[in-house]
Formats: sequence, structure tokens, C-alpha cells
Amino acid sequence: MEKLLYTWIQNQTQQRVPLSLAIIQNKALSIINTLQNKRGENNSEEIKSFSASRGWFMRFETRYSLHNIRVQGEAASDDHVAAQSFPEIFKEIIESGDYSPKQIFNVDETGLF
Repeated sequence: MEKLLYTWIQNQTQQRVPLSLAIIQNKALSIINTLQNKRGENNSEEIKSFSASRGWFMRFETRYSLHNIRVQGEAASDDHVAAQSFPEIFKEIIESGDYSPKQIFNVDETGLF
């Protein structure tokens, strides 16, 4: 399962598809279920106990040397204080630069980044 997941992650990364921990966890569970169904293993305890936890993902990253993978949407990476004060700062930047709405992009969700 992990080899298939690693291949999938590489493919998504090459296509610049943003990945989140939840997306990777769901894909891992999907791969496990597909492999289980192909083998006809409906009662395998090892597969039933697999939960694709955050700890599993961190060990998976280490095993496959995924140090350069950028997982988006991590709550721990948020700066809540800066996020609360930024709308006013952003409004000032837009007004002082005379920018139109067509010139504003969410870089986190585009191929620009």
C-alpha cells in the first residue's frame, strides 16, 4: 500500500496538486480497501486496525524520505494573530496600490505558487 501511495504522492506533486494530511490519509485508506477487496480479505485484522493516523504519516514520510513534500492546510502552521490583523493591512495595500479585484489571487490554491 505504501509503495502505491508513494507513487500517487509523487504524481500529485509533479502535477502541482496541493495535498493535505486528510487527503493523503483518505487515499491510504482507499488503497488499503482496494487491495483488500482484490485479495478477498474481508476479515483481515491488520487491515481493519490501520487508521492512517498522523503518527503513521510521519513515519511514512521518514521511510520514503518525503522531506520536500508540502502538505497544505496544517493547523499547526497557522499564525492566528497575524491572520486576524491581516484583513485591515490587506485592505490598505489594495487601496494604496489601486489594485482591482482581478489582480488579487489566493496563491495557496493556484498553480502560481
